[in-house]
Amino acid sequence: MAGKACHVVASTTHFGLTQALDGMWKSMSELTQEDLATTPVWEWKEESGLELVRPSTLTGLSEYRDGPVHIAATRYITARGVEYFGHCSPADSSRLDYVQPVIFTPKGPLPLWYLGGLSQAQRATLYSALSGTPSTLFPLRLECLVPVDGVLYTDSIDAV
Repeated sequence: MAGKACHVVASTTHFGLTQALDGMWKSMSELTQEDLATTPVWEWKEESGLELVRPSTLTGLSEYRDGPVHIAATRYITARGVEYFGHCSPADSSRLDYVQPVIFTPKGPLPLWYLGGLSQAQRATLYSALSGTPSTLFPLRLECLVPVDGVLYTDSIDAV
């Protein structure tokens, strides 16, 4: 996600709330489905090799190159119609590596993209966690639940 960011038009209320939330950073690995259901946009940063997030007051995102990076609540729908929840970073949807899709599974959050692709073991973990096979899971529809420049980002992932 480095080098890509998204913003919302700032207001004094938003600025004040963001300052109040400044101490609320937590590890990305601690982010839950319930967190995203309650607060659909989270600010993301990397610090000392750790991925950290904090709740945001934003209700929509806009594509920019400078500023904080955000992740947003996302629905994933398998080829057989089963829905899962997760997140992505939809501000720059030009490539999957910018979107960084993550799906919440009964076995925990699993990324749907890695630099160089998912290993055989990572794919097996994903298939097991979603109780599926490539033909029952893909294409996997991604629907970001937070608008970017007024438009809801959708995509289809054909395979991992």
